[in-house]
Amino acid sequence: MGTANFALAGKQVWPQAPLGPIGKGLVLLLFSAALWQSTTLLMSSCTHHSSATAAAAGADAEGPPPPSQLSIYLFGGDRPWNTTQFTASDDRVRGGKSQSYLTELDTEDPGVTPPVKFHGTLDITALGGAGFASQRTVDDFPSLDLSHYESIVLGVRHSDGNKYTVTIKDEVLPKRPDGREQSTISWEYDFTPRASMSSTVYIPFNAFKPTYRGRPKPDADPLDLKNVKRISFMMRSFFGEQEGDFSITLDHVRAENMERHLTQGGPEGPPSSNVADNGLLSWLARLVAWRS
Repeated sequence: MGTANFALAGKQVWPQAPLGPIGKGLVLLLFSAALWQSTTLLMSSCTHHSSATAAAAGADAEGPPPPSQLSIYLFGGDRPWNTTQFTASDDRVRGGKSQSYLTELDTEDPGVTPPVKFHGTLDITALGGAGFASQRTVDDFPSLDLSHYESIVLGVRHSDGNKYTVTIKDEVLPKRPDGREQSTISWEYDFTPRASMSSTVYIPFNAFKPTYRGRPKPDADPLDLKNVKRISFMMRSFFGEQEGDFSITLDHVRAENMERHLTQGGPEGPPSSNVADNGLLSWLARLVAWRS
């Protein structure tokens, strides 16, 4: 009768015992299974090591993705504000008395890009409870291709707690003979930053709503993010809801991919709970919708 003698590191771990045909078969089966498992683990380890080495080599060769693929500053940040790129567009063109300004503020740190303050006075008496004051990019402002991004991010340094509107246009027509602008569709989003504190406002492009002459335009063509011609900041009355002096200070405006937060956390870490005026839960809902 044959015997089996299993050894590990030179030491016997299974006592010698006579084996019949069935026993020999079981031993062979167990040995084959152990050998297969060891081989599989070894190959997996080698494959993982090779993949990690290749990935590291690729990272060294190519470096991390350029920031422009994840986020790009439109104003502020590495692209300092230039207030000459903006002009007032207030209700004075319709006989109102509101007035707005965009002012660059001083900063004590020379290494920090100065913020700007959008401020002025909203008068609703002249137009019977209506009124608006806004600062928009000038007519010769170069078109922006934001088709590779999913959201606009506002870095708010300080706010008075009023409700503001950010507007995007993908079409700007020549002015009329009397100098007034021709109406085109505006893509708007209303937000209310926290008063007297800094915050970050994340606005997915699909949250912008189309309007025409102040009224919803649900049948509008999709926003052409390859051809963004105008960006503006507005303070309006919402039919008597707010009026008087207003002020909001902006550190920057940037276009961003949500992937930046999911993989890297973004420059300020994961998105804060101050997601415009819709709150964290609605932002989480948008995030889930985006991921799906």
